[in-house]
Amino acid sequence: MQPPTDGRGPTALETASAALVAAALFAAFAAPWIGASVTAIPDAAAAGNAAWGADARLIVWILAWVAHALVAAPARLFDAPIFHPVPRMLTGSEHLATSVLVSGPVYALTGNPVLAANLAAMSTYVLAATAGYALVRALGLPRAAAAVAAVALMLGPFQVPADLHVLQYPLWPLALVLLAAVRIERGAHPLWLTAAATLAAFSSYYVAAMAAALCAIESALAWRTAGRRAVWRLVAGAAPAFVLLALASLPYVDTPGRRLDVRTIGAWSVAARWVWGRLLDPGSIELGFGWGLVALAGTGLLVPLVRRQRPALRWWRWLVLVVAGAALAAPFTMTIGGVELPAPSMLLAATPLRANTRWILLAQIGLAGLAAEGAAAMLGWLGARATPVVRLGAAALLVGLVLVPRARHLADQPLTKLPTGASVPAVYRWLAQHASGPLLEPPGPDVGTWLAQADSMVLGTTHWLPLLNGHTGFPPWTYAAMRPEFARLPDREALQTLVDLTGLRWVLVRRARVSAAHFDAWTTFARTSDAVEVVPAGDTDLLLRVRLEPRRPWAAALARVTTPPGETALGTPLARLDDRTVRGSVAALMAPRAPAARRASVAITLRNAGAETWPAMVPPHAVRPGAVQLVVRWRRADAAAVEHVRAIPRDLPPGDAVRFRITVDVPADPGPYMLEIGVRQEAGAAMSGVRAAQVPVEVVRGL
Repeated sequence: MQPPTDGRGPTALETASAALVAAALFAAFAAPWIGASVTAIPDAAAAGNAAWGADARLIVWILAWVAHALVAAPARLFDAPIFHPVPRMLTGSEHLATSVLVSGPVYALTGNPVLAANLAAMSTYVLAATAGYALVRALGLPRAAAAVAAVALMLGPFQVPADLHVLQYPLWPLALVLLAAVRIERGAHPLWLTAAATLAAFSSYYVAAMAAALCAIESALAWRTAGRRAVWRLVAGAAPAFVLLALASLPYVDTPGRRLDVRTIGAWSVAARWVWGRLLDPGSIELGFGWGLVALAGTGLLVPLVRRQRPALRWWRWLVLVVAGAALAAPFTMTIGGVELPAPSMLLAATPLRANTRWILLAQIGLAGLAAEGAAAMLGWLGARATPVVRLGAAALLVGLVLVPRARHLADQPLTKLPTGASVPAVYRWLAQHASGPLLEPPGPDVGTWLAQADSMVLGTTHWLPLLNGHTGFPPWTYAAMRPEFARLPDREALQTLVDLTGLRWVLVRRARVSAAHFDAWTTFARTSDAVEVVPAGDTDLLLRVRLEPRRPWAAALARVTTPPGETALGTPLARLDDRTVRGSVAALMAPRAPAARRASVAITLRNAGAETWPAMVPPHAVRPGAVQLVVRWRRADAAAVEHVRAIPRDLPPGDAVRFRITVDVPADPGPYMLEIGVRQEAGAAMSGVRAAQVPVEVVRGL
C-alpha cells in the first residue's frame, strides 16, 4: 500500500483496474436499471415528482437532439425544434455536449435515445470513481484510501438513487480538472489541464462554474507553494477551455429562451433551504453524504492534530474545498457591520445558475479527500502489527462503510418505460415518413403540464418536426401569446391565431394524453369544421391536418432572435395611436368575494373596435414607449386608488379580441371595492375610447 514515489499517480494498468472494479460494483448495485436500460429510465415522476421526471425526459431529448443536429445540421444546433417558431431554444437548457461523447455514438448506432441517455448517465458513476481514485493516488495516498475516495465520489449527494439528472452535474470532470492541475504543478504539460477543463466546461454550466472555482483555488495554493510560474502554467492550461466555452455560449446571450424571471428567486431560495436541511443529514438517501463518509472525513480532519504535525498541502486543499462548497451552497444571510447581506448562494439564485445547492459537489470532493486521509491514517496505525489478510480486511471494511449504505439505494428510483423502436405509436412513424411543418400535441405548454410536454419531446425524436410543445428550464416569454389560445382549443379562432403565430400545420390529439371529454370535443370539431381534416395514421389517436392559412406574418416575426427596439415581438410598430380612432372594450370576470392581502385570478376579454393595431407584446420588464398595457385599479370611496400594470399577451389587430387570465394583488383592508381594469399606451395615446371593466368585489379576511 505504498504511495507512488514520482508524484505521477497510478499507472495506466492500475487506473484501468480501478475502473473495472468501479464498473463491477456499480453493476452489482444498479442491476435493475442496467437490465431495463434499453427501454426505461429511472423516473421520479413515478414516485410523485412530475417536474423532476419531466426534466429527466428533457435530458433524453437534449442528448438526442444534439447528436442528431451535429450530423444533420450543425449550424442549426441551437435552433432546437420546441416552442416553435422561437429560435435558439436549446439555450433554454444545457447542451450537455461532453455527455454526447458517450451518448452520441450509441444514438447513432441504435437510434434509441433512451439507451443513449442511460449509458451516458451510468458512465458518470464509473468515471467519477476512476478519476477520484487517480486523483488521490497522485496526491500520495495508498490504494485503499484512494478506493474510499473513489466510492465516495461515485455516491455523493444528487447521485443516489440513480437518475439521469447526474448528467447536469457529473463529478468526474471536476476530479479530472483537479488531477490535471496537480500534475501541472509537478511539471506536466498545461495541455492536460486544457483537455480536462474543456471536458468540464462543456459538461454543463454548473460544472463549468465549479471547474473555474477549482482552478482559482488551485492557483491560490500554487502561489503559496510553487510560485508564480506554476500559477501562470495553470492559467495557460485552463484559459483556452473557458475561452472556447465563451465563444460557444454566444447563442445563450440575450436570446428568447434564456430569460430569468426574478419572481422565481424567492421560490429557489425556499427550495435551497429545504435541500440544505437534507444535506446536513448524513443519513438522507437523496441528499446526504453518508454516515460512513462523514465519520472518516472527521477522522481525516483530526489527523494533523492527533499527530501534532503541520497539515500537508493536500489536507488544506480538502478543507478549502469543503468550506468553499458549503459557503456557495448554504442558503443563509450574513450580518456584517450591522448590515444583513445575502449569502453567496442567494446571489447565485438571481443568475441562470439558480440551482445553487449543486455547489455542494465541491464540498463532496473535499470530504472524499478527507475521508481518504482518515482511512490512510487508520490503516497506517495497523501497519506492521497486522497480517496482510487483516490489513486487506480492514481496507475492505472502510470501503464498505462508505459504499454499502448508499449503493444499496442506487436502484430505488422507479423505472418507467418510454416508447422506443417498434413500441413508438404508429402515428409518430407516419409523421416521420409523410409530414412536414409545425405540430401541436394538446395540451399546449403551460404550468403543470411539464410531464406531458417532455413526453411529446421524447416521442418527437422519431420525426423531428417543429413542436409547439416544449419543456425547458427557461421557456420563452413570447409563449404568453399562445397560452390563452391553447386553453381555448378546440376553437376555430384560437386555432387561427395559433396558425398566425406559428404556422401550425398538424394537431395530434392522443387519447392517453387528454381527458375523454376533451378528446370528444376535438372529434366533434374535426367532424363539423372545415379548419381541419382527419388523417388516418394507423392507431386510435386523432391526427389532424390544419387547413387554415396565416392571416398575419406573426410567425416570421417570432422567429427573429431579438425584438427590435421600435417594434413589438410580432412586428407591430411601437407608434403612438390616434386617440380619435381608438375604440374598444375590456370585460373582466372574477369571484365576487376575494381574500384580503392575497392574489386572485381574473378572466379578461379585450376587444379592439378601432382602426389601428394595438402594439402590446414587448419583452417583460422592458420599458417600451408605445406598448399598450392593462391598468388595474382597486377603488374604494374612503381610500386612494391602488394601480397596477399588467401585460397584454399579444398585439391586437382591428376587429380582434384576446382572452386571457391575469392575477391581481387583493388589497389588505377588507371592505367593498370596485375593480377597474382599463388600458393605456405607454408614453402614447390616452385610449379614452376603450370602455374599462368595472367589477364589484367584496374583500374579506379568512376566505
